[in-house]
Amino acid sequence: CEDALIPVPVKKVVRVARAEHNSGQGYAREHAVPDADYDEILASTRSMGKVMERSPGTFSWLTEEGIRDFFLVVLNFGFRGEALPEVFHGKGRTDILILVGDQIVFISECKVWEGADRFKDAVDQLLGNVGWRDTKCAILLFVRETSVTSILDKADDVIKAHKGFNGTKPSKDELERRYAFHWRDDQRRELSLTLQVFSVPETEGKRSW
Repeated sequence: CEDALIPVPVKKVVRVARAEHNSGQGYAREHAVPDADYDEILASTRSMGKVMERSPGTFSWLTEEGIRDFFLVVLNFGFRGEALPEVFHGKGRTDILILVGDQIVFISECKVWEGADRFKDAVDQLLGNVGWRDTKCAILLFVRETSVTSILDKADDVIKAHKGFNGTKPSKDELERRYAFHWRDDQRRELSLTLQVFSVPETEGKRSW
């Protein structure tokens, strides 16, 4: 009977659009992930982060690698493409990289908040790993303290102070910020960076890998 059926989510397709080269004013975009697909990817990470927020006792003890693995499971289940961990790209290794064909469509770092200085290092790490053809990236920030709004403000200040910062974009969630950056010294090459903050306070019985 119909009640016995188990619904199975349909995988989404991440597309890579090839836009015309802009030789005039503005930014050159030869390859890009459409904003709608970027939104879908971020909706998946946002949903996983909210699962963590609802069960802090299960997730608050995780290392950054453990956090990453949960996000990888969600991304690989939800999209046709390969979400890969610890891939060498740019100047170092990325926590999460989604590859569609020969095009990298999304790069992300998973970090636990350990102060503004360490977060600045995380921003530099992410942007150092982004190549010229990469246009969509994110930092998934795991906050174990209770002053979440204050930490979001501090992280926001760090990002806005970066030399590559080029403005803000509309956000989709109260604990999310979106930014426009230019790629290193190329003022005409824009990339999108999203900060997603998840509140997972420490609980008794903390464990570690």
